[in-house]
Parts: sequence; C-alpha cells; structure tokens
Amino acid sequence: MVTVILYALLPVLTLQYGRPVSAANMLRTARPAQKAEANSFLQGEDSQSSTNASYLGSKKDYSACQAEQDPSVRTFLRIVVQAGHGSTALESVLMSSPKVATLCKSNFWQCEGHKLLESMGHGLATDEIDTDFMLTTYSNFWDLSRPVLLDKKTKNMDHLAQQDDILIKNQPPAMMRDHGIQRIETAYVIMYKPLCLWPMSTDLSELVRTNASSYVRSELKKIMQLVDVHKYFTSLGKPPMVVNYADMVWNPDYIQRELRKYLPCVGEVDTDYTPVLGKDVFPGNNMKISTGVKTYGLSSNPWDCCRYKIGIPGKNRPGQCMNQWGLKHEKEGLSGPIEKLLTKEENQQLMDASRYLERLSLARRA
Repeated sequence: MVTVILYALLPVLTLQYGRPVSAANMLRTARPAQKAEANSFLQGEDSQSSTNASYLGSKKDYSACQAEQDPSVRTFLRIVVQAGHGSTALESVLMSSPKVATLCKSNFWQCEGHKLLESMGHGLATDEIDTDFMLTTYSNFWDLSRPVLLDKKTKNMDHLAQQDDILIKNQPPAMMRDHGIQRIETAYVIMYKPLCLWPMSTDLSELVRTNASSYVRSELKKIMQLVDVHKYFTSLGKPPMVVNYADMVWNPDYIQRELRKYLPCVGEVDTDYTPVLGKDVFPGNNMKISTGVKTYGLSSNPWDCCRYKIGIPGKNRPGQCMNQWGLKHEKEGLSGPIEKLLTKEENQQLMDASRYLERLSLARRA
C-alpha cells in the first residue's frame, strides 16, 4: 500500500445515492450535550488537522473498560461490522471468553439482536432507539451474571449515536436492575474487510459476478459508514477499536493481544476457538463454523485467494490489496480497474475512507 496517511480530518462526504449516513447526520439524533462536543470536533476537521491527528494518536493505548469492574456495572459491547464482512468470525473469537454473554440462546439468525427485535414485530427504524425495550428483550437471553454483554451491529448504524447517549444516561431497565445491574457502559469494535477479499464470501462473490458496479458502490457506502461511526465516537473521547478482517485471519495472535488490551473486561480470548453447538451456539443461529479463525487462516493463502499481501504488526506496514479484484479477476470475467466503475469523486471517497481505517487499524501497533 502507498504510504498510509491519517485522513481523520477530511470532510465527511455523503453519497449521491441512497440514504446518506455521516458523522454529521448521526448528530441529528444526538442530545444537546453530545452535539456540542461532537460538533466541535467535526467543525475542526479541515482547519485543525495536526491537533486532531495528535488526539487520535494519543488514544492508541485507550482501553474501553476495566479488567475488574464494579459488580453493578455491565459493558455493552457492540461489534460494528457490515453484513457479510466477517462479523460471525469476530463474534466466535469474543465468545471464547467466559466473561462474554451473547444472544445466541435466542436461537435467532447469527445471534443478531436486530433479528430478535424484528421477530417481535418491532421495526428497526424506530423501535431499536427504545433502549429500554431492547435491553429488556436481550436480557431474556444474555447471561446477566457476566460482565460483558455482546451484540452484533450489522445494519442501521446511524442509530448508534442516540442509543449510546440513552444507554449511558439512563438507568438500566427493571429486569437488569433486578439482577443488581445499576449502570451500563458501552464499547465498540469496528471491523472492515479490504475490497479484494470478496472471494472469501459466497454472497459477495455472487454480487461481483452479477453486478460488479453495484458491489463496488455498495462497498464504498459501507466503508464510509464505518468511518462515520469511528469519527463520531472518537469525537466523544471513546474511540472504537478498528480491526482489519485480514489481520484477524492472518495475524490472529496480534488481534488476540490487541483485543485483550482494548477490552480488559473481556479477559483472555482464543482466536482458534470453535463455538460448541448446544453450549455457545444453537441450530437456529445457523452459524456454520467448523474451525477456529486461526486454523482457517492457516488453511487459506491470502495471495492465492485474493492477491493480498499480509501486513506486518509492529512495523507500521498495513496489508495491501495488490489487485483490488483479487485472484479471480480473470476467472470471473472482470475487466479493467475498479476505478472505472466509480466517478472521480467516488474514487476519492473510497481512497480516503480506506486509508482512514487502515491507519486506525495500525494505531495500536506502536
């Protein structure tokens, strides 16, 4: 990859199609106190580059929770990953810790909370903002004795701002208080997947084969959403951890160490853990995991799969897509560079967003 530059302070550009989701848009649902602090950060993105870059850099050793928490406190850990981009793999690593409670006992698709809410007739557009209802519903399936309560956020990311504010300021619902829980704290782990890794996903492979242009534009929108989420919470002094999916697969020991540093409350995790049916996962979850992430990485060659060059932890060398289309470029009948599928503005957005996340995925490697 070309020299990685921190693009944290470039303007957040919205897309020309679909519903725009940006850090600025997230502010519309935030409360006044949030808006004042976050606006200060966002308005300084152009003029205070060095200041904000230093701020982000100073957060490389930030920890989102404490190893030993007050028994009356729970950490609501949300992994923010676009659908089809490895959220199940990341969840399987986190569920290896006995301190983490998942929603898998709900027996719903991929242990995702929004599926559970939808099954109860609650649409995400409004009802997920009702955090009291959300937490009460989740509490029927979480093991509330555990200090960390996990959920996967794979859609509707523009609700995170308002949800976080309510979760922090309001007391937990009655069901949680009955279990001695008096306060909820939040933590976020964002994971992105480099563009050339599409051959590792059946769904993405099908989309590339049928409509490559749609795939590229969809990925652009998704990566910009992740950047917006990171900028927003960083502006509030609680920067999410950023994980490169490729690092999780091919640098698993590094990711294991960094998760432990960022989430002391989670304790030890095992990147080679295989969830046990009937204990960790259940038939309705449809989580077909036959091996741990680490073993999977050893059996999958990044160059042969995707023309991906693995990054080197500790050397400030990010991984690199040597060919954005990956190895299957010729096999899938793809022709021409990805750049030709996007406008000039979209290409710039893709480059800026990609470099932003690359830089943040390296931020804790110093």
